[in-house]
Parts: sequence; structure tokens; C-alpha cells
Amino acid sequence: MNNLNYISKLIKKYFQERLNEDEALDLNVWLDEDVRNQHFLNALGQSKTLMDDLDRFQNLEKDWMNGEKEQELMARVADGIQSRSSRKTYKKTILYWAASIVLTISVTAMIFYLQYNHVQYSTVTFSEMTDVAAGTTKAQIILPDGRIIVLNDNSEGIHLGDSALYGMTLELGEDYLDKSTKMVLEVPLKSSYQVVLSDGTKVFLNSGSRLTYPIGFDSDRRIVELEGEAFFEVVGAEIPNSKHKNGMQRLPFIVKSANQTIEVLGTKFNVSAYADQKYTKTALLEGKVAVSMNGSRLEKQFLLPGQQSTSDGVQMKIQTVDLEQISAWKRGQFYFDGTDSKDVLEQLGRWYGIEIEYPDHYSPIPFYGIIDRTKSLKSVLYMLEKSGLKFSILSNGNHIKLLIEE
Repeated sequence: MNNLNYISKLIKKYFQERLNEDEALDLNVWLDEDVRNQHFLNALGQSKTLMDDLDRFQNLEKDWMNGEKEQELMARVADGIQSRSSRKTYKKTILYWAASIVLTISVTAMIFYLQYNHVQYSTVTFSEMTDVAAGTTKAQIILPDGRIIVLNDNSEGIHLGDSALYGMTLELGEDYLDKSTKMVLEVPLKSSYQVVLSDGTKVFLNSGSRLTYPIGFDSDRRIVELEGEAFFEVVGAEIPNSKHKNGMQRLPFIVKSANQTIEVLGTKFNVSAYADQKYTKTALLEGKVAVSMNGSRLEKQFLLPGQQSTSDGVQMKIQTVDLEQISAWKRGQFYFDGTDSKDVLEQLGRWYGIEIEYPDHYSPIPFYGIIDRTKSLKSVLYMLEKSGLKFSILSNGNHIKLLIEE
């Protein structure tokens, strides 16, 4: 509970998109300290009463320092939520498409934080372990004013357009008349989702990913921002321009991530840019892309189909890869071909929402094989154990932690 006041201020500014570089670094340090901090941030992101919850979270530090017991804090937070939920609310009518609903439940973020940070695990066997189902199709859109639109589990995804969602009527207000206004499509852990942007580009998002996009693209370029993993099928687009030979100008499609920028015209490619991974990887399936590292003086590198760039923001390596393996997650598969066990476990952690803990000096081992992502966690762990992975299982109800062994 150290320095909660400062952390809560950072979280507020994060959701308001007002963090400066130093503050963003501090928040990332806090998130990296414990996977439960990331879960807490995700829970806040689903809260309809976000600012009230953050204020309550911020006030906990003073009460904690004054010696108030955890049980008393939790009871007081619960009383506040019960009182809040009993009040009648009157809102303007919102018409919505059958593929989505506006979030109407409040997440008890403070109780979640206090409970989750005090989870008591016990060692269990395979037979005692509560199985975890495979991920589903799930996502939500975060509007600039804090409203959250929860999308249903339609496997065909949803179309995003100039009015935020095709077939959906929202009272967006004057702030949304500017097409540069940004929306955030968030896919939580244990989920994947696909969308069609306003220009017709298809984007398939893997677990734990965020796509930031404008309500409408600029007239001379199309820019989105990605954190996580996504497969893009970019459509070509042109506008009249007398300066070009045929009188038409092709519009570039640009994908920005933490340490790189990708520019394409019309192509298919996969990007893996998770915040907790050292390297950002871009693999090209069709067409041609230019990859450059943000803040680097190195020239942009062009990829050909079958090539993948791997960069850490300082250096970039290009190599030939197996495209079937790269796009396997999009087809509903885990595809391991000499994949080291840490990479394997990271994929499982995001897809099944489990925690992984390694020994201090862990040497990854390679794995081979193809596993259907619809299988339950027990089934997958059984196969990995038979392939040489050593681990213990800790459980607390639906919370699963794997202790990896040498």
C-alpha cells in the first residue's frame, strides 16, 4: 500500500490520457512490480464510477496509515457501494446495436485490490485443480469521456465507423465532431476480438491488447496505436491529387507501438508489441511494409513476405520465419516450433488469465507441437508436462499460479 496517493493520481491521469513521460514510466514501474497491480488497473478500467473509485482508493492510504484495519476498510467501501447502488439514476436513453451493450455495473475496485493482494494460495494436484476454460471473444470500447461500451461475444467482431459503431446510436456530443478524437478498443486477458475500421481495414486483436484509433482518419494518412498483439489486413485507399501521375495519391496506413512505427499501403502483417516484452516483432504475410524504430537515427527497414523484424528500440534484426506459426493464434491455435518455454508460458498466461512465477535462474526449454486454443488449461498443462515442463500448481478458487521448476 506504499505511496497510494501518488499511484492513484497516476492512474487518474492515465485514464484521462494526461500522463507525461516521467509519470508514465513511474506507472509502468508500479505495474511491473506485481501482476496483481495490472489486474487492479484492468478492473478500474471496467468501472462505471471510475473517478469515485479512484478517490476512494486514494483516501485509503490516509486511513491505512492511521491504523484502520483492513476488514474495516473493506466494510466501509462495501457500505459506500451498497448505498450508491440503491440510489435511483435517470439517464438519457441510449439506443444500441444488438452486438454491444453499454456497461451498467460498477466494479468494486478497492475491495478487489485489498482482496487480490492478500490472496492465499495452496498447492494442489491436477485432480484438485479448478479447471480454467479457454478464452472467448470479448472486448470493450473506452470513450474519451470515460464511458465504456462492452461488446458481446460475436465471433465476427464489429465494424467501427465515423459514428463510433456502425448500427449504434450514441449521444456523443460536440466533443466527438472532431474526427481526430481517439477511441480505445481494449481486449482483456482470456479474450480475442476482431474489428473492421472505418476504411475497411480488418484488425484481429489477441489477449491483453489495446488499439487506439480516431473516430475518422485524416485525409492524407491513417494512424492507429497498438499495445499487445494484432493481425492487420490493410485495404488500399486513394484520394485525388493532381501532383501524382495518375491523379491519385495512395494513403499510408501507420501502426505505432512503444518503440517502433510501421507504414504500409495495403498488406497483411502481424505485430506483437506487449508492454512486458523486451522485443517488438513485426511479420509480413503479403505486400510490403516499412519498419522504423522510434527515436532512432537508423533508416527504416523494408520487409518482404515471410520476413519478421525484431527490435528493442535500439537495434533491429530481420529474419525469415514460418508464417503458419506467426498467424496460428488468429486461427485458434498455439503453434510451437522450437518455441522456448517462457514464450509458451506467456501465451498461456494471457489466454487463460493465470500467473506464472519462475525460479531465479531459469533456463527455458524448447517446445514443439500444435494445440487447439479451445482446450481447457488442464488439458494444455497435461501436454506440456508430458513434454518435459516441470511445475507446481497453486490455487485459490479460480486464481491459478504456476511455479515453474528447473
